Amino acid sequence: MADIQRRLAALASGRPGRPPRSSGRPVDAAAVRELEAYLGAPLPAAVALFLTEIGLGVGPYGGFLAPEKIRYEVQLDRDDCADDGIPVPDLAAPFPITAQDVRARPYPVRPLPLDGAVRIGQQGCGRWTVLALTGELAGTVWDLDGEWAERTEWRPAAHWPEEPPASGPVHFLDWVERWLDRQ
Repeated sequence: MADIQRRLAALASGRPGRPPRSSGRPVDAAAVRELEAYLGAPLPAAVALFLTEIGLGVGPYGGFLAPEKIRYEVQLDRDDCADDGIPVPDLAAPFPITAQDVRARPYPVRPLPLDGAVRIGQQGCGRWTVLALTGELAGTVWDLDGEWAERTEWRPAAHWPEEPPASGPVHFLDWVERWLDRQ
């Protein structure tokens, strides 16, 4: 985390010919706890620390969603599931994708939303960054196409539309560091 903070501070100070960039807006620890209570599952420790130490607006595709935006997206998913008569995902249940699933090609196809996972970033054009909260791959980050779909390909997170997905699961802090390497 210290290396990420140092690198973000350097990024925030700007580079020759480029304006300074924000290093983020830290989230109050109480807001993180409220989000976790709403989700019914704790955020992975690295994610909670990132939010309270570094904050929003940092990362690929405009950075981490604000806790209130995450809550809004979760509620929309719950409402849509109820309206469609399908089970509402349990965010405290184990994330069902495993490392073995990711090694297989094509990538796993599962519905969106999915147990044990929450959207943490919007990439635009119906694309999302999703965080696994639970299970074998808790703390990993995924790229998905589609606002709402019964069959969505769960790809390990990349950072740019032209970049291929990672070859295996990408943990949250590795995802942030890979983004920093591209800056």
